[in-house]
Amino acid sequence: MKRAFDIFIGGTVLVALSPILLVLAVLILISMGRPIMFKQWRAGMDGKAFQMWKFRTMRDGAGSDGDRMTKVGKFLRSTSLDELPELVNVVKGDMSLVGPRPLHLYYLGRYTQRQARRHEVRPGVTGLAQVSGRNTLTWADRFELDVQYVEGVTLRLDLRILFETLRTVVRREGISSEDNATMREFAGRLVEMKMAQRTADIDLPSRTADIYLPTRTANIDLTRRTGDAALPSRTADVYLPKRTAEHSVINLNQNRAPDQAAALASDAPVTTGLAKDVARVTGELPTGS
Repeated sequence: MKRAFDIFIGGTVLVALSPILLVLAVLILISMGRPIMFKQWRAGMDGKAFQMWKFRTMRDGAGSDGDRMTKVGKFLRSTSLDELPELVNVVKGDMSLVGPRPLHLYYLGRYTQRQARRHEVRPGVTGLAQVSGRNTLTWADRFELDVQYVEGVTLRLDLRILFETLRTVVRREGISSEDNATMREFAGRLVEMKMAQRTADIDLPSRTADIYLPTRTANIDLTRRTGDAALPSRTADVYLPKRTAEHSVINLNQNRAPDQAAALASDAPVTTGLAKDVARVTGELPTGS
């Protein structure tokens, strides 16, 4: 049904507009010379390549799209008249009147699995994305609208999109993106893969305490200085650095012999070893002792 509709409407419009097509061809020939048609290989249904026809709007040579676009070309783009030769592609069966817009062949490897579903139907002269913002949309939004069309395609939806297309063309909406005369190139999964590779190359320290807690506590410093494997830095000491001398002694000596722990926890003067370090840090023993 959809294919018959495309042939009937596409063929009828192509014949009816043939005088206009001839006039436009003459204008392009005068302003830009040959070739009159812009032909480019695009990806069709199931990713099959076909040659799409459009009226030429840019001069050959170096420069951005905006720099190379002629006055005639700007007029053709703003009125979407440059798309009329695509009706030949519709009659041939390469395209449909309504569907996702045909894009470059090298985009095929850049789609996500969901985005690639846009190739389950014939590409269109217009589509749901074209009446929902056109070139002002992001690529992600355009592709999502394309997939929504694929999932809910009906003749009624096609008629609604064709009607909305006429209104969009008259209003000349969404012709250019914000920073480009047409649409920026779709980088797709290339960007995602590069970002993933860049993230993998970044050395992320596993020592969380060093990142979020650069100021070390007395207990951690003492553990490092003594090299005592039996006295690892403790979580409680990290988050509660302001501890009394008594608590520090008890915490540091949990795993020591009972007589040593008792001696350190007593009121006796601190004189040697690890206990002297503890007292010095907590302020109970002069630095020079």
